[in-house]
Amino acid sequence: MQSQTPFLGVLCWEESGSPKGLEQLESLTGNSTNPLTYPFPVLFKKVVGANYQS
Repeated sequence: MQSQTPFLGVLCWEESGSPKGLEQLESLTGNSTNPLTYPFPVLFKKVVGANYQS
């Protein structure tokens, strides 16, 4: 039985921190910010102030 406790964490841009085109890329499987990319639980943490310009 697999644990549902995340053992990997991903730091993400803050909510609304990227233009629409980049948001579309983030939704693709294979992108590090898409939960469907991983076959295990992952913790995603949005970082206040982080965006494509920082």
